[in-house]
Amino acid sequence: MGTAGAEQLRQRLAQGLAARPVLREALRALGAGGFSFVLAGAGLLSAHVPLALAPVCVLPFGPAAVCAYLGAVAGYAVFWGLSAALEPVAAGFLMLAGSCLFRDLLPAQRRGFVPAAAGGIYALLGLIFVLQADGGIRAALLLALRLTLLVVSIRALCPAEEAARLRPYAAAVCLLAGLVRVELPFGVPLSVVGAAAVCLLVEDAQDALLIGAACGLVLDLGSLPSPPQTACFCLPLLVCRMADLRRTARAAAFAGLYFLCVLVWGGEHAGWTLGVLAGAVFSCLLPGFALPDARRDAPAAASTLVQTADVLQRMETKLSLSGQEAQTAPALIFDSAADDVCRSCVKHQQCWQERADDTCRLLSACAGTILRQGQANEGDLPAGFCAVCIREEAFRAAINRALRAQQSQLLALRRSEEAREISRALLGQLARFLRAAGQKRPAGGVPRYRLSLGVRAVGLRGDTLCGDCGTSFQCGVTQYVLLCDGMGTGSGAQSDAQEAISVLQSLLTLGFDAMDAAAMLNELYVLRGDGCFSTVDLLEMDLCTGEGALYKWGAAPSYLKKGGTVKKIGTASPPPGLGVGEEHRAERVGLSLQRGEQLVLTTDGIPEAACEQYLRACGPLSPRELAAGVVACASESEPDDRTAVIVQLDPASMQPHHTTRRARSMSKTGAEPHI
Repeated sequence: MGTAGAEQLRQRLAQGLAARPVLREALRALGAGGFSFVLAGAGLLSAHVPLALAPVCVLPFGPAAVCAYLGAVAGYAVFWGLSAALEPVAAGFLMLAGSCLFRDLLPAQRRGFVPAAAGGIYALLGLIFVLQADGGIRAALLLALRLTLLVVSIRALCPAEEAARLRPYAAAVCLLAGLVRVELPFGVPLSVVGAAAVCLLVEDAQDALLIGAACGLVLDLGSLPSPPQTACFCLPLLVCRMADLRRTARAAAFAGLYFLCVLVWGGEHAGWTLGVLAGAVFSCLLPGFALPDARRDAPAAASTLVQTADVLQRMETKLSLSGQEAQTAPALIFDSAADDVCRSCVKHQQCWQERADDTCRLLSACAGTILRQGQANEGDLPAGFCAVCIREEAFRAAINRALRAQQSQLLALRRSEEAREISRALLGQLARFLRAAGQKRPAGGVPRYRLSLGVRAVGLRGDTLCGDCGTSFQCGVTQYVLLCDGMGTGSGAQSDAQEAISVLQSLLTLGFDAMDAAAMLNELYVLRGDGCFSTVDLLEMDLCTGEGALYKWGAAPSYLKKGGTVKKIGTASPPPGLGVGEEHRAERVGLSLQRGEQLVLTTDGIPEAACEQYLRACGPLSPRELAAGVVACASESEPDDRTAVIVQLDPASMQPHHTTRRARSMSKTGAEPHI
């Protein structure tokens, strides 16, 4: 069966089990029981280990966890005898009982809690057994090894999401350890057959050596064979891989070299040699495989991202090829009115056939006035036309109906063109993001600067609720500072500002370019069309060089202050959400804060003249003091919220100034923007 057939069969089985939840749970419980039964055979220095308890701890309490415990008990009884393995059996019962009794109190993220709780239970119970048997130092050391193995196996079987791909390999190692005590006819250990086959089936030489070393170590620790299996596996694998043999020749050479190692070291384990020979035969019959490697897969993934970016960019180019902008057509308006009113008039032939040129000339003369007004009023039609027309009022009403219909069509066309422009812009932004992700290099350099913020925010007429919000966050060596002023004042304005911060911070954290992130916020506002928006001040600063850029969109002017010199930054512009295209973009201003400059960001509640005058007159102040002074220079009667943010770069070696909560989340309420 090919790969496609196997995948199709897997999907059909998954669909069948999804439709039968009882059967799915039963198979899951049987699988957990069988897995724990095999793990019970694992040993360390010819003694049992609590490896079979790992599935009991990892699984949430239910039929699967109960079956896992019963399988572990059965395995310990078969492989070691219940009297010899009473310690893990009792510990497993306590773990299962605790999972049942406290399942509603267990934390949702149990990756760190479960190993700690299981380790504590096993340590206490094992210590009781050690003291009761008076085993001495050797028994205490063996207990410590068992405890370590239990914690490691639990962590390996329930890893973090980013390491979830390692879970199957951890389960395979545990199975190999459990199969050490399972013997085939002629004393052949099943684990040796599987280990030899896997080592020969792995296609990459380095991976094969690592797997061979791991398998040999598991076999050595589990049964203390003679000769040592780690050496007997690694040496033949090294020779076979260096010779670059085909699979059949590699299998024969591996089996022969393993036999030579046995002869050199000596030993009485003929069954192990037969097991290696059987594994070599199986490796010739089964298909090879390669372990996933992030280092090998990364270039292919990066190439896929770049290719996807190329496709999106071509789509953007095709959407850029638009036709001429639709405009109002006066001739169509008058033709529609004539069809509606004049066709049934007794003078139709006289006006539209005998004197058609005069009629068209007279109506064309008044078309400009009617289009500018948006409707035809009394007296707009030419006197020469009115002297002949006997249905002037009805004709004027028909013109207005046709004009409204055409305006509706033009509005729909403009909306369609606006949606096309937004789609084109989004394709370009996604293409640039994917291309940057595919070509991304590790960020180098150590930050030479750190950010020092001073923030002061006051609501309308001194209110404690301020509609201006902001935040500061770091991505790699890039520091971002955001200040947004929502439309209006109070809680509504604050909600708009926090929404803008949420969108921008999410996009910037993912790696979008600052200009593209601001453009996507604008497109969101345009598509939503509810009239709610927020101005944007976005500072992007490289902490290695002290240079960056300030992106302004609809925000109040900013200032760059150094001593008594003050430079105004930004020009008046409409806020985002009013349209799309090149004329609706954020303003970008490059700047540097290397030499102790202070960047002053303000909202429109602070008058420009008063702010600039204060900045020129005040002496050297800390960011916190300067922010308070800027807000204080505005009158309490100002009809808007007032916020000032002062940004300064200090050498990274300096001790940081005291930073208030408001400096971390620039809102009078002190609440972090929801992301």
